[in-house]
Amino acid sequence: MLSIIVTTLLLSLLVNIVIRKIHLPTIIGYIITGTAIAYLFNLHDTVRNHDLKEIAEFGVVFLMFTIGLEFSLGHLKRMKYEVFLAGSLQIILTSSIVYVFSYYFLGLEQNSAFIISLVVSLSSTAIVLKLLNDNGEISRRHGQRSLGILIMQDIAVIPILLIIGFMSTNTGSISSVLQDMFISVFALLGFLWLFGKYVLEPFLTQILKTNSDELFVGSILFLEL
Repeated sequence: MLSIIVTTLLLSLLVNIVIRKIHLPTIIGYIITGTAIAYLFNLHDTVRNHDLKEIAEFGVVFLMFTIGLEFSLGHLKRMKYEVFLAGSLQIILTSSIVYVFSYYFLGLEQNSAFIISLVVSLSSTAIVLKLLNDNGEISRRHGQRSLGILIMQDIAVIPILLIIGFMSTNTGSISSVLQDMFISVFALLGFLWLFGKYVLEPFLTQILKTNSDELFVGSILFLEL
């Protein structure tokens, strides 16, 4: 395992040095590195490893937590046009076009076309934010609009996952699935608000009163895991 980690770090450094010299984003270098490491160490079968999948998901958790640290309700209010209007329109228009194409032109089953349309409407926050930051475009107008759309996509991930879960266990129509989803979303948001207000906030307040950086970092890592 140590040899894989060391080789991955070394190869990513060498590849990205070349990538930056030809003015390409470093995310391409990481993709090339991952592909090369998979072939060098024959790691293709590891994608079926449950433990490895859980470890890989930590990266997504840390990414979302980092975004949450840099974002606030005030920031969300200032970007309400980019998030709620532009972001919602992007998801609705993209999913609608893909659904019509998949259902009417490709002849896919209705539920399959619906799920595919939702998946295609989303993009990778990690890749897009990385590109915007590397190019210094995150603070520009188009960068802010892209950020708003990404935030809306991240928000939409929760109801989309709930929809897919309901569709896999419910043989009813899409309207009934959406109705069950909205009920579950409101119940989940209510639980998260109560938990954050009466459990998480007092807990973090006590941690802050200790003035210990170690306890603060440890509690944050604990909450993320």
